[in-house]
Amino acid sequence: MPTIQEKMEAIKSYLQGMIKPEMEVNTITSINDQIKMCDEVIEDSKKTQDELVQAKEVIIKVVKNSGSSDTPKDDSNPVSKTPRSLEEIAKEISNKKE
Repeated sequence: MPTIQEKMEAIKSYLQGMIKPEMEVNTITSINDQIKMCDEVIEDSKKTQDELVQAKEVIIKVVKNSGSSDTPKDDSNPVSKTPRSLEEIAKEISNKKE
């Protein structure tokens, strides 16, 4: 199954193929704007993919560090009500390892 990036590249190629020298400037500009939008979607897709990889790494670290169900849990740190970023959680986990 093609990825979002591959689909957007195909759309971009199609749009580029639509441009003909005899077209009006406004039409060419409109098509170029659509091509730029495709580029933005591709870039956003790459960022989302990177964030998913980071989240997966954090989840794997948390699972590896959680121990077995027989291990007593440390309840000394109550659950925080403020949201934390994945980077903060990963940093906290790596600090505990050291």
